[in-house]
Amino acid sequence: SIIPSSACDSNQQAYVWKWTLSPPATISSSSSSSSSSSFITSRRQLYIPANVLSFIHSPYNISLEVSLPNVNNGGGGAILSRASLSLAVTPASLDVKIKNCNAAIHANNALDLIATTSSSNNINHSWLCLSFTSSSSSSSPSVPCPLSSWSSLSFSGASLSFPSGSFNIMGQGTYIFSYNATIFSSSSSSSSLSSPQICNVIIVDDTRPMVSIDPLDDLIDVTLPLSLHARTSSGTSLSWSIIEGPYIDLSNPIYTIFGNNNSDITILGGTLTPDTTYKVAVTVTSLQNPALTSRAFVTFTTAQPPSGGHVLVTPLTGDALITLFNISYPGWTSSHNPLRYFTSWVECTSTGALLGMPTIMNTGSYLSSLSTILSCKGGGGADSS
Repeated sequence: SIIPSSACDSNQQAYVWKWTLSPPATISSSSSSSSSSSFITSRRQLYIPANVLSFIHSPYNISLEVSLPNVNNGGGGAILSRASLSLAVTPASLDVKIKNCNAAIHANNALDLIATTSSSNNINHSWLCLSFTSSSSSSSPSVPCPLSSWSSLSFSGASLSFPSGSFNIMGQGTYIFSYNATIFSSSSSSSSLSSPQICNVIIVDDTRPMVSIDPLDDLIDVTLPLSLHARTSSGTSLSWSIIEGPYIDLSNPIYTIFGNNNSDITILGGTLTPDTTYKVAVTVTSLQNPALTSRAFVTFTTAQPPSGGHVLVTPLTGDALITLFNISYPGWTSSHNPLRYFTSWVECTSTGALLGMPTIMNTGSYLSSLSTILSCKGGGGADSS
C-alpha cells in the first residue's frame, strides 16, 4: 500500500497494532511470568510470559497487522500491512520421579510404583518388568517376570499397582522394572520427548524390616542443602552411608543434620562435589533382632555450575517501554545440558548504585537470548544479570 504524504503530516493519525497468536495460548494461575501475569504489547513488541508456549502445541504462528484507519485512501478503507512468522518451541527436558523405587518390601505387601513427571499434558506412560533375580544364591541367573500372573494389571498408567501377594510367586529377590514417559507434539507424531527410568524392587522375607527412600531431582545443586527421607517399619534403627562417589562421613555433624529418628537426613550445602554421581544407602536394622537388616538406595548426580560465559546487552541506552533491548548470554558451558537462563533487571542511578530489588524477566528459559522492553520508575538505567 502507498500512504499519502498528507496522512503522515497529521498529528491526528495513529497506527493500530494487532498481534495474533495461533493456536491461542492461555495463562493459567500456575504459570510463572517474568514480570506480568498477562501478555504485554507495546506497538512493536509482543511479550509472552514464560511457560505459556508449549512443545505439545508447537509450531505457533505469530502475526502482526499494522493499520492506519483514518486516512484518505480513495475510499479503499484503512491502509494495512501484515507480517507473520512461524515459531517452533524446543522441548525442554522431561523430568521423572518414581516413588517406592529401590525399596525393600515384604512379599505379602501391596506395592504402588508411582511416577510423576515435570509435564502433566499428553503424557504416554509405559511400564515393563525386565527380569527377576533370586536372592537365594549369589550366582542365580535372571529369569523372566511372572507376567501371566499380573495379566489384570495396567502397565500403561502413571502408577503401577500390585495387590497383596503379587510377589509371593518368585520368592525373595530383586525385580527390575523400567518406566518410560513420552510426550508428543500435536503437530507431528514423530516429534517426541521421552525419559526412560529403571526401578528396582527388592523382595525380603516377612521378618526383615521394609525400607524405601523418596525420589530426588535428576540434578542436584551442591550449593543447597540436600534432604533425604527414608520410609521404614517401626521398631528399627537407621544408618546412612555413601557407597558410590567421594567418601563423606554422613554421621559427622559437620556435613549433615538428622531428624525424625534418623529417617530424615540433610546433607549441608557445599558438602557434595559438583559434576559427580553419588549412590546413598540407608541400612535399617530390627531393634528386636539386630541380625535382620534391609537396605534401600538412591542415586543422583550433582550439577556442574555453568562457567565461561558473559552477558551482552544492545543497545546500551534507550526509551522506557519503546526500545527493544536484545540480551544474550554467549559462552556459558556445562557438562549437563540443556542450560536454563534466568534474567532479571534492577533500576540504578547514573553512577551505577542499585535502587530496590531486581525484577524477574525470565524464569528459566532454554534460549540463550532475550528481547524485551523495560519499564521505568524514575530515571537511571538497567543492569541485566
